[in-house]
Amino acid sequence: MKSDFHLHKLVRIVRWCLVLVFACLWVLLWVAGAQAAELSNDTLTFRLQVSPEGIPIIKEVVWRTTHQIVFRDMGTPEGLDNWVPPSLIPTTLTTPMAWKIQVGEDQTTATATRELAHQMSLTWILDLPKRGQLFRLRVRLTNRGQQAQSVDWFPAWSANWNTGDQSQWARWWQALQYDRIEQPLPFNRATLLGSRGHSSDDAGGGVNPYWVVGGKARRLYFSLQWSGGWSVLLKRVNRGFNFTAYLPPEETRLLLEPGETIDGPALLVMPTAAAGDTTDRALWMRDRQALGQQLYTSPPPAFPLSYNTWYAARQRVNAGFLKRQIAALSPYGFDAFVIDAGWFGEGRWEAHQTKFSVGELAAMLAALKAKGIKPGLWTTPQYVTDATNTKGLPLEQPPLVNNFLGGYLADLSSPKYADYLTDHVQRLRKQYSIDYWKYDQPLFFQPTSAGKMKKVIGFQQALEAVRRANPDLVIENCYNGGRMLNEFTLLATQTSWLLDHSHRQKLTPQMNLRSTLNALEFVFPWAALRFTVKVDELNQNDDEETRLHCRSAMMGSWGLSTDLSAISERQRAIIVKEIAHYRRLNPLKSACLYDLRLPEDLAAVAGVTFYDRTQQHAGIVLFRWQRKGAFTQRLTLPKLKPGVTYKVVDADTKVETPASGATLIRNGVSIAFSSQRQSALIFIEPITPRPVP
Repeated sequence: MKSDFHLHKLVRIVRWCLVLVFACLWVLLWVAGAQAAELSNDTLTFRLQVSPEGIPIIKEVVWRTTHQIVFRDMGTPEGLDNWVPPSLIPTTLTTPMAWKIQVGEDQTTATATRELAHQMSLTWILDLPKRGQLFRLRVRLTNRGQQAQSVDWFPAWSANWNTGDQSQWARWWQALQYDRIEQPLPFNRATLLGSRGHSSDDAGGGVNPYWVVGGKARRLYFSLQWSGGWSVLLKRVNRGFNFTAYLPPEETRLLLEPGETIDGPALLVMPTAAAGDTTDRALWMRDRQALGQQLYTSPPPAFPLSYNTWYAARQRVNAGFLKRQIAALSPYGFDAFVIDAGWFGEGRWEAHQTKFSVGELAAMLAALKAKGIKPGLWTTPQYVTDATNTKGLPLEQPPLVNNFLGGYLADLSSPKYADYLTDHVQRLRKQYSIDYWKYDQPLFFQPTSAGKMKKVIGFQQALEAVRRANPDLVIENCYNGGRMLNEFTLLATQTSWLLDHSHRQKLTPQMNLRSTLNALEFVFPWAALRFTVKVDELNQNDDEETRLHCRSAMMGSWGLSTDLSAISERQRAIIVKEIAHYRRLNPLKSACLYDLRLPEDLAAVAGVTFYDRTQQHAGIVLFRWQRKGAFTQRLTLPKLKPGVTYKVVDADTKVETPASGATLIRNGVSIAFSSQRQSALIFIEPITPRPVP
């Protein structure tokens, strides 16, 4: 009897335990369901949840048309460790709020917030545009307490994604050199990418803030909207990969005041179904450009032919030099005329008194504008003097002087800086009639009085304010030639210098080719600005050399910096022909659909084949790279339409050859290089059937 009693008691205990287990499971499922959310656009569906560790996650992403999984979350075993510094991790578990969905006109936004230590809170944010495959991830930190809080480092995003074993390799590009690096992702050993100081600085092996993770069938493209230094850790795991993007301590140095909120870098992500480099890249660029138009009202993409004074005259630019250039402009048809460093004097942003008479520079620029040419000026407004500090900006502490410019660096984190920069540009537009503005020179230094992160945000907010106030203005992003390329600067401006060179370094066609062709893997064609420099100092009777120098700079946006008044009639005729070719190529570039032959060490040739959106027109720009002597190079054109009949036109020899699309796809076109030929330009156009009489 006693044994039966104990047996019944044990059964009752087990029964109650099962009830409690099922009750707990039911509560967990109910909580998970309450915290779950779903959002979709025309291409992707996102299912959001909160992990058992209390981290808001993207549970899975699905292609809407095929219902196939793009990726699934594999858990967050590190919890908050990958999201906030240890000092902000609460000692007791806090429950995140459920994902909230807000539907906007252009995008849907999902947010989830969790309380941290010291009355701080972290908000996870997902932005999904209404169309396309691109989405944006970011986090927001808020100080709800009464005391200022220091933050040692700042997260961008962290996740473990199951991609079905499609995360076998990673690809990225070196800063300034633009050489592609592609390596297998090692298991359980992190690959560190990043830049210090500015987003694409070459110091310490820096890379551009763009990378790709892929396998045999799929790819994920990543980029950062952030102008300062950054880091990302990539690691392959079973069936997927792990990544953590963040601002390291030296790029953060954040003190968050009571009641203050700050957003970190936005991480842009786009999955593809691996249709190939050309197609995937085109989709990536088009979706990014569409997001830029949504975020920053700005002129549509364009390929102006610009003149810039820098390489031709450097700081010796004066009224006499400008008059000679303006008198020689007519045959070229320039769209923009930009006066670089050297135009202003001691008063800053006033024409140099010994170089220009009163009102002379303003009259020159107004006359250019009247002729339909956009006048442009180079300025460095972050460096102020007593005369130019019109808003009473606080200065960087300790004071930082730029001897090249003769000014002190302003505190970019000041709330006054956005108004100051907007007023600066508006004054230039009113006084000098400019429709083109180029900004340059260093912005961020270590140490910095208000912390690096706030400086970067101050700069970005100020540039965005300029863009909002000047939707028609062409803005050129320079900063020492390519050291601040990122998704913010590329989307908010129209064009960017890829590479600069010193007084002692000659800018060669090979430098143009290497930087442009590699950069076109992630930089928009219209944003990739390159220059043909000092062609007047070449052998002006060598037509082949002149063509090479011109073509090496026309694969993106093309600028000339040379003494136009010193160019012979013969050389001018060659340049004018190349300008016509440039304008013929430009409509093809805007589709972002192109095959690249990268300038690798042992490559015979390097170049690019552009296709228009209909894939019925193409243009090839091809260069001799390593091979010497005479040879013939064959290029296939896999993106043409097989059922269309084309004519293949060599722009140099004028030879026209008919060919079917199927033949050009399968066998390609043969391009003959004589021992003297350095470049080739080929146009492929459909033959329009003649109407029947």
